[in-house]
Amino acid sequence: MWKRTLFLLLVTLFCTGTSHAQALFDITNPGDTILGVPNDGDWPGNEAPPLAIDNQISGFKYLHFKGDFDPDPGTGGTGFRVTPSGPSVVITALNFATANDATPRDPISFRLSGSDVSIDGPYILITEGTIDEMSQATPHPRNTWISEPVPITNNKVYTHYELIFTDIRDRAAANSMQIGEVELLSDGSLPGAASSPNPAKEEIDVLRDVVLTWDAGTFAATRNVYLSTNFNDVNEGAAGALIADGITEASVDPGRLPFGETFYWRVDEVNSAPDFTVFTGEVWSFTVEPIGFPIVNITATASSSFGESGPERTIDGSGMVGDLHGVSASDMWISGGVPATIEYAFDRAYKLHELWIWNSNQLIEAFVGFGAKDVVIEHSLDGENWTVLDGVGPLAQAPGTEGYAHNNTIAFGGITAQYARIIINSVQGIAPQVSLSEVRFLFIPTFATRPNPDSGATNVAPDSSLSWGRNGREADRHEVYVGADPDNLALAGGVSESSFDTLALDLQLGQSYAWRVDEVNEAMDPSTWQGTVWGFTTADTIVIDDMESYKDKEFLEIWATWADGFDDPANGSLAGGTAGIPETGIINGGSQSLPLDFDNSAASVSEVTRTFDAPMDWTRHGVASLSLYFRGSSENSGGQLYVKINNTKIPYDGDAGDLGRSIWQPWNIDLSTAGGNLMNVSSLTIGVEGAGATGVVYIDDIRLYPLAPQFTVPAEPDAANLVARYTFDGNANDTSGNGHNGTSVGAVTFVNDPVRGQVVSLPGGDDQYISIEGVGISGNMPRTIACWAKADSTTIPDWTLIFGFTGTAAGGGGSGSHFNIGSLGGPGGVGAHVWGWEETIFSDEAALEWHHYAMTYDGTTIGYYGDGVPMDSDVGKSNVRDLSASSDRVHVGSRVTQVSSFPGSVDDAVIYSVALTDGEIAWLAGRTAPMHKGF
Repeated sequence: MWKRTLFLLLVTLFCTGTSHAQALFDITNPGDTILGVPNDGDWPGNEAPPLAIDNQISGFKYLHFKGDFDPDPGTGGTGFRVTPSGPSVVITALNFATANDATPRDPISFRLSGSDVSIDGPYILITEGTIDEMSQATPHPRNTWISEPVPITNNKVYTHYELIFTDIRDRAAANSMQIGEVELLSDGSLPGAASSPNPAKEEIDVLRDVVLTWDAGTFAATRNVYLSTNFNDVNEGAAGALIADGITEASVDPGRLPFGETFYWRVDEVNSAPDFTVFTGEVWSFTVEPIGFPIVNITATASSSFGESGPERTIDGSGMVGDLHGVSASDMWISGGVPATIEYAFDRAYKLHELWIWNSNQLIEAFVGFGAKDVVIEHSLDGENWTVLDGVGPLAQAPGTEGYAHNNTIAFGGITAQYARIIINSVQGIAPQVSLSEVRFLFIPTFATRPNPDSGATNVAPDSSLSWGRNGREADRHEVYVGADPDNLALAGGVSESSFDTLALDLQLGQSYAWRVDEVNEAMDPSTWQGTVWGFTTADTIVIDDMESYKDKEFLEIWATWADGFDDPANGSLAGGTAGIPETGIINGGSQSLPLDFDNSAASVSEVTRTFDAPMDWTRHGVASLSLYFRGSSENSGGQLYVKINNTKIPYDGDAGDLGRSIWQPWNIDLSTAGGNLMNVSSLTIGVEGAGATGVVYIDDIRLYPLAPQFTVPAEPDAANLVARYTFDGNANDTSGNGHNGTSVGAVTFVNDPVRGQVVSLPGGDDQYISIEGVGISGNMPRTIACWAKADSTTIPDWTLIFGFTGTAAGGGGSGSHFNIGSLGGPGGVGAHVWGWEETIFSDEAALEWHHYAMTYDGTTIGYYGDGVPMDSDVGKSNVRDLSASSDRVHVGSRVTQVSSFPGSVDDAVIYSVALTDGEIAWLAGRTAPMHKGF
């Protein structure tokens, strides 16, 4: 635990500079945050991702079914992501142990990547490699480490790592990947060499005015930088390649570089005294942007064509492999005769640099000569008025062989045109027709490109600056236009740099915007190059804190941001609970939440406060509400939840009992009535007041929304839609008056519960249930089921029914045959179940208390609720289902397709013939006060 302590090993390493190599040790530990990749839960419950780093290999493994291990080219295969709790040192090797089962599942290759952003990435490739001992003809022994760890080349420390197994021994024979244990090993080395080069390794199309940057070594004081177009000069550290000697900054400006050249560069990091260790850098490379770029959007027409060999063949890449053309006539344009004209229209006016022509390249070219020879090339801005390009001589003939590189380059000299045409007056030989293989027009970039945000981007922060990666080469200023209508953009301002601050625009949340950059230089002709219209959509919310960034590591602790009462007797709070760490099991979104322990037995209040690095303005971007999710516990004693914006207190306005509910609930605060200075929000406080109040409240997903708070108002359902009600007051009779009485099977009893009064008690075991036949609902008919339930055990067999519809008319199962509340298999806990789909409402532990469960179906879509609160807040959880297979059969305690029975109590079970509203479900759950709706 890192709570209020120093991690002495890490401090020791940092104080001694570069460590000497020592015995390898694993930087992961059992209990570290770990996610499967893909994180789809497609593994047995006892073979989940955490077992890959649990320090046990005998009988413990991670197994992942991934389409019978058919790796996606975009993601590789399957593996895991982990946030190690060990020291921040460089991984220098990987160690693997086989699992206990079928050898075809053993991984034989891997890809290791790192991220400093979040466990969800983005990730940067560190290395790829093979696990040779697991790929031999004779399988590696079971539950056995490989004889030597696999060394890797790495010089950077990351916060999160992704290890993907990209292949296994025998895909055809395996249905999964399995691994007994993995170790991320280090010798204690700290990052010393330069890393994360910019430009990136082998990057192309790099701006001529690039500034070289990199991540410096941890203890480096100075560095030497080498740059040259000669690899050997850089690799050998030749004096002529040294462009910076003993500089202190981690960047260097090499000056304007020539177009199209490939450069090699290296950074040697030099430690400070006393050792002055030199970390010789890796040789990186990049290629400078070319003078001209291919025009992509072109339309081709011709005076005539032969068969299907139309003019479009010259611009569609047919017959091309890279920059080399083939010999198939079907991949070329063939005219109907000579003379002939082929014309090209661009999507806009361009400053033309060159035209590359691949002449006709048929196998018989040397004998017949289809290629163009004497040509006139013309250009136009409007397609009506044409100008002849001077200096165009006869075209060279193609060889008529595979792999033909263009041998005709026509210089345009930077003229501006939107149209060009080639008038062909003669051919290379005796052919009665003329043919061309391919053409490529290159332009000089005079307008802004590489927009950020990318065109079409979504979820863009409304305070984002608009920027572009490449200016037009002739521009001396940039005029930025922004608006909601792409056809009617207003000038937002002019800048000299390649970015535009949107502060003055006050972009609104959840809105679509268009923008463009016009490049201007009054000394040039034309003086303005109108830019491409790009578009983006702003985020629906502003995240204040989603609790995902905290770790049990020095300076990253949750209590270091959310200051608590650890050292303040007047404040009874502990951020992160007694352990001082984020909660990873009880979450509303993402993978973490803030557990806030409160104890007002001696203190006056219990509160935690986050102070923002820079004050925030909550009056901008259309913000209307502050929203957070909280979850209490049935063991909480008293207390009033509140927040403070700066020092303005806002008490929770919902049911006082909500702090005692172990379910996530939204609280939306109308900022128009909050008071205080919302233009300068420097702190946010969350607390619980009330003398003697004790317990825990979990906080997650604090956000700003552009919507006013909305409420669900509990309302009694229309009795006309009530099909059956079972109060279980001494029997299983239907008290609705509709006569759908139940029949007890086995040792079902009716007892008095101290909380609910008369309830039905189910003993568990086999075939202990209540059968209710023929309520008049089956197939895709709308319905609502709801009940109160309390389990006696957390070890209920999977898919054991508590209450609801079960089976087909013939008493079987299959897709869409069930619709009930029950114990769940895949995700665990108790919740909503349809054969082939299920979602947890309460955990197994929470289900030991009385809770209200409900499910609705409108003929297409399922809704599910816990204690009157809608649970389907994750759009990724598909609740669109076809129940056409379901029969008119209702059970309490056991489903028709298995004998296992629910051990626990059920009360007030109801069936309606319609999908009840949120307010009606809340009423069934005993809610009386208006409830906040989630946004």
